[in-house]
Amino acid sequence: MLETDKAALKWARGHVGWQRQELVAGRAWSNTFKLKAVDGSNTYLKILPVGYGDEVSATAVIAQHFPDSLPEVIAHDIEHGYLLLRDHGGTALSSNMVSHTHRLLSFYASLQARAAKLPGLLAELPTCDVTRALSDLLFSLSPDRGSAPPGMAMATPLADFIGEAEAAYYWHALTAGSALIESQLALAKALPPTLAHGDLHVKNAAVLPNGGCVLYDWSEAAIGPAGLSLCNPLLLPVSQAIRVLAGIRKNNGNSGYELSRVDSSFEALADVIGWHQIYRSLICGYIEKLAGDGYAARETLLQGLPGSLLAGAMRWLVSWSLAAAYDDAQKRAGAVLLRAGLDEILELLRFFEAGSEVGNETDETARRLYARAPNITARQEADEVLLIDPHGEVICHLNVTAGGLWQLLGQPTSLHQAIAEMQMAFPHALPKQIAADALSVITDFVANGLVVPAATNKVP
Repeated sequence: MLETDKAALKWARGHVGWQRQELVAGRAWSNTFKLKAVDGSNTYLKILPVGYGDEVSATAVIAQHFPDSLPEVIAHDIEHGYLLLRDHGGTALSSNMVSHTHRLLSFYASLQARAAKLPGLLAELPTCDVTRALSDLLFSLSPDRGSAPPGMAMATPLADFIGEAEAAYYWHALTAGSALIESQLALAKALPPTLAHGDLHVKNAAVLPNGGCVLYDWSEAAIGPAGLSLCNPLLLPVSQAIRVLAGIRKNNGNSGYELSRVDSSFEALADVIGWHQIYRSLICGYIEKLAGDGYAARETLLQGLPGSLLAGAMRWLVSWSLAAAYDDAQKRAGAVLLRAGLDEILELLRFFEAGSEVGNETDETARRLYARAPNITARQEADEVLLIDPHGEVICHLNVTAGGLWQLLGQPTSLHQAIAEMQMAFPHALPKQIAADALSVITDFVANGLVVPAATNKVP
């Protein structure tokens, strides 16, 4: 064990009593120990390298303003980089579940709307200058680094991750498109300042037993426009997100599906509505929550978010150069994410160069016709429908809603048709609820082979 870890554990014992320690996360930028007490309760000690105490101070400040949205801070030491957190008792989210990402974005939008109205919080954290996003990224990629921008003097070249040749390739491509990129970044000025997480993804969040959420790992926290943390390879791709915004501004396609009730993986849902509609629905939900909670008008958000999303995507890439030393395995893992993020920005640049024209990528998948798989039969029993396989085995129990959809799918039916039919069948239910339930059920049917695209439906 490192002497620095021993010192931190000794410091922690002065604040909480514990019997056993376990290293649960050892990374280049921090070590985290779980400390188990006699009564079985857990406390977490996070240790950051000397000089990297921003996360400690940011977490302490944010927790004061949002005690229900962060793990409780028992004690902290900014100088030594110690952060002692009480176990929040929550359940981890899954990065592959659509409803979990929807829940995270809805919670985050609510938090940002509240933060924008707290001048004390806005004054206590560093401000992110979105107009510097490109220059910071170019410096991180530059083959001839020259004078460092503010805060970048100790930055590690991204060439250490992806190699000098690739870094030079990205540098030249971004430099050539710098005027277009800068014009997009300037759009973010339309949005009011609020709290930005900096490394937002579902693995940095959990659901509490009371239904609330907590966010942790605030190492990149800053004050900036909403949307600054939405786009990174672990959450949403920036090119797709900004294409979605372009489509919404042109009223191209619907405003998105209600995803909070869709208990499905991204891949399964994409088979039914397409990736573009998933991203549209997630971003529309984020915008609606921000606007509904009083952060900014919908029109203002549509104007400013493209610049903020792009600035945040670049800021996330630059953050890799600002952490402590990485080992070879961490560099290889980082290289995969860096390439993905950089390729997204180049794809977005091509989109801008083409005149930001939105193609017919919004609703085509959702117009696909589906029908029941021919080898599945159904039997009505009491208030449910039983689905039976060719061997006579019951494979599924359907409630009233799902059973109604199964009956509809006796003929080739699109998702839109199914939703409209179900809304007529249940006129007293909320339309959004019916649409979400229908989407969830059909997605589950498709994922389990119970219904198939009508074009491939074969007669037995």
